[in-house]
Amino acid sequence: MMKVSRYLAIILLLTLAALAQTNTGELRLKVSDQNGLAVKASVILSSDAMQFHRSFSADDSGQFTVRNLPFGIYRVQVQYEGFASYEGLVEIKSAFPTKYDVKLSVASVNTSVQVTAQTTLLDPDEAVIRGFAQLRDDAAVHLRTLFPRCAPSVFSHF
Repeated sequence: MMKVSRYLAIILLLTLAALAQTNTGELRLKVSDQNGLAVKASVILSSDAMQFHRSFSADDSGQFTVRNLPFGIYRVQVQYEGFASYEGLVEIKSAFPTKYDVKLSVASVNTSVQVTAQTTLLDPDEAVIRGFAQLRDDAAVHLRTLFPRCAPSVFSHF
């Protein structure tokens, strides 16, 4: 009888120990800028495998803590106005807190110029006609220079 009760006690203790083990962890995230100053950013933590999706805001010190996260890999997305968006992966694999630091960089400035077609200041048809007229006048001057003894009426047909 004593052996049976001893075995039952051992089985009970092993069962309690197995039940006491947890498969969840804790994430401690800190968001700062390139100079190490805290950023109160918006954070999205998600895992498709865990069907987990939550939005958080870091506090004034740029930190937040998420507890009771099931073990697994999570996508961390961080955004704050004036900074480039950040995206990374973090793995929660222990009951001990996982620390994850994000340093945001200043966003690049993008400018664009849009050019639209409007009426031109010059009439392209008129410019072509004027161009031909100028060529004609230049040809007449050159012909008069080459043939100075010809009557002027010969060059008026150009």
